[in-house]
Amino acid sequence: MRFLLLGTITLLSPALSTCRGGSERHADFPALEHSWVSAQQRRDSVSLDSLLAPEFLLIEGPNGAPVPRDQYIAAVLHTAAEDTIRIHDLRMVHHGDSATVMSRFICTVVRNGQPTVTYEFRTTDLWVHRKGRWLAARRDMAVRPD
Repeated sequence: MRFLLLGTITLLSPALSTCRGGSERHADFPALEHSWVSAQQRRDSVSLDSLLAPEFLLIEGPNGAPVPRDQYIAAVLHTAAEDTIRIHDLRMVHHGDSATVMSRFICTVVRNGQPTVTYEFRTTDLWVHRKGRWLAARRDMAVRPD
């Protein structure tokens, strides 16, 4: 199940609310999340590398098992599944040099053009501002109970 979850990780859409302001520290978080989705769908390790902070952790599953950055990228690059995502209840809170993006989404895993399983997740992404750029430092995700 762990690799199934890794294969379905986070495909957030540009529907997130944008943090507005006059500083370079204010970002277009919908565009950042969309870039992350796109990199994952294309299995683009260069783009994933540029979006994720060195200390990035994915926290997943009922026990909160941490998945380090390199393992996350490797899992994304080697998954055979194609995913479709429907996003709900998007919220964003800006905290100066960090921002939290929270959502609920429904992921349908598709293999050979056929839906195989659907999961609903709660996700919380932590973005940090460093050296003029926003990087994803952490993603917490859990399958919602039925």
